Amino acid sequence: MEERKVFEDEKYAAYDVSDYVYGDGESYLQAFFRQNPDVAQNAQTLGRIQNFYTYYQDHLQESVLYLQDAQQK
Repeated sequence: MEERKVFEDEKYAAYDVSDYVYGDGESYLQAFFRQNPDVAQNAQTLGRIQNFYTYYQDHLQESVLYLQDAQQK
């Protein structure tokens, strides 16, 4: 994980883990249902999972960019 470190100080360390998140929502959904076969595949479930995926994908990217900018200052 050392090569993925984007920020470190005396209290915290942050890592770029974006490569560990599925690149597209469809792949994420397929993997989710393979790992959770007991979850119903209906419109409500698909919508919730897609919202979760999109939220964390956006915030992960923002967090990494913020930490990279902070390092350069």
